[in-house]
Amino acid sequence: MLKEQLLGLALKTLSEISHTKERIKNSVPGQLAHLYFKNLTRKARTKTSTKNHKEVVIKKERKSSIRPAKDIHSTRALMILEKIQHSHVRFLTESDEIDGKKSLAYLVWALGQAEQAGINEGISVHDVSSLLYQACRIELYPINVSRAVYGNANLVTQGSQKKRTKTYVLTPDGKALFKNKFLL
Repeated sequence: MLKEQLLGLALKTLSEISHTKERIKNSVPGQLAHLYFKNLTRKARTKTSTKNHKEVVIKKERKSSIRPAKDIHSTRALMILEKIQHSHVRFLTESDEIDGKKSLAYLVWALGQAEQAGINEGISVHDVSSLLYQACRIELYPINVSRAVYGNANLVTQGSQKKRTKTYVLTPDGKALFKNKFLL
């Protein structure tokens, strides 16, 4: 009996939450309400148990630790982009490849453009990801940039490190490849 009362109370609470959500949606401007409900960290759902009683299960929504490139804001990427826009540079296309690897072509292009913009200490994987998205609308996650970096030590090397952030530059072989492939 206590179990049934608790179940009834839980269902009533969920119903009230739903009504409150609708009242907020109707009284708050659309975009603001959308953002509010998008940021709620819990979702409620019901499931049927073996005794045909409904159990309410509160499940926490998992946030990904990997940010999409469009959500990364990099001042270095903006600085490089500004210099690229004022010069005659060949922009990437999604079909560009080096040795059959698109992510390697994207990485070499971004590091080469950073060097052309005068950033000699290199740029981070997040800077590369942000630059690719802002300049060419190519979405390459920072984790995939890291894989391209570590898989091609003959073309890319570490430039510097501040705290946990490493920056990368092209090796002489990487610079030659950049000039042959991407400079007009």
